[in-house]
Amino acid sequence: MKRSNLQITLLCLAALTATSCSNENDPIDKGGNGTGNNEPVELGITAAGVSLTKSVIDGNNGAAQIGTAGNLLQEIMVLAAGESGVTDYGSGNEKAIYKYTGGNGTGSWAQNGSDHIYLTAKKATIYAYHPVYPFDANGNKESSAITLTGNVGPDATIPITLFAGGTETSGSPATQTVNSTITDDGTSSGILSAPGEVDYLYEGSSSRPTASNGKTGGNGTSSVSLEMKHALSLVSFKIYKDNSTYKGPAKLTKIVLQNKSTASTKTLKTSSNATMKIGDGGITRGTESDATFTRIIKGSGDDADKGADIKESSGARTYSILVFPDASAVAKNEVEAVFTIDGADYTVALAADGTGVQWTKGNNNIYGIKLSGTGLGITSVKVAAWGENNVTNGSDLDAK
Repeated sequence: MKRSNLQITLLCLAALTATSCSNENDPIDKGGNGTGNNEPVELGITAAGVSLTKSVIDGNNGAAQIGTAGNLLQEIMVLAAGESGVTDYGSGNEKAIYKYTGGNGTGSWAQNGSDHIYLTAKKATIYAYHPVYPFDANGNKESSAITLTGNVGPDATIPITLFAGGTETSGSPATQTVNSTITDDGTSSGILSAPGEVDYLYEGSSSRPTASNGKTGGNGTSSVSLEMKHALSLVSFKIYKDNSTYKGPAKLTKIVLQNKSTASTKTLKTSSNATMKIGDGGITRGTESDATFTRIIKGSGDDADKGADIKESSGARTYSILVFPDASAVAKNEVEAVFTIDGADYTVALAADGTGVQWTKGNNNIYGIKLSGTGLGITSVKVAAWGENNVTNGSDLDAK
């Protein structure tokens, strides 16, 4: 089974040369004793043995990179914190941006920008998050980095947003338009999402990584492994048709994910001031409002505005929307999806036999959608960590 987490290895690249044994000549002296034990070493990243060319949202761990540049894991923010009373990793030595260059797993990570992390003999606790910069609704990276709130540590937070999309039904705005042609062959290995989607990742190892320059009598380590986990939940629709019963063009032009008007609990929400903890990916939603997620689906060529072809199961495309995690059951009478196909709307309740599915963080909640001559039906409900093989959860549903 493929690992669901992005694996990133941090290494100490090279020692900075000290010109003297005196503290005055130590380039970064954070309480060194003049014996060389505090010789600073810059923290670096290697991609050796790890495929880091996948899209953050789109595709599987082993898939070639697809999607637009705004969706790719190109940069991460790495942070270091010292133990109580340790000042080595204070202001000016607590964060650095690392950027990946190259492709197909052959590239490398390097410190980028003016900030650096220099490891000393004192142990540093390592945190990381993605994205480094906010993205606008068109998926374009903004110029100023995301601001961390609080001291580096498990409770520090970054702001996060969800992309609901607009209400228009054709072509514009581009923010909500999903271009089906970004998959190379339309197979089920790719996930399609709007350019306005932003996938938030945090370092979520079961044991918090630590590092030092290795000058502490064998107690330090100069390399750590980071596990970058997804903080949001993904709702995906794998849509295919039954050629033996459905005889229309089978053009998908729109997907709407919404709260049912009769629902007693409004599951789908957005927030203007939500935050994510860098320690465990915990989300505080802040001021909420009910949400409807709208996606306009484009096809290819001159007929792009007519929608994307719905293929048979072997070539089914998967369309995805990022939502806040919901640990409670998403019940059948709460949330529905509306698919516009050949000009007709098909409404499907998203649960199996009245039971609920938990939209937990880091999970891809995959709904198999079958178009047949008698109507659109859900054939399966699967919940899988992103990049893992899927495990069926729940029974088949029909909506006619």
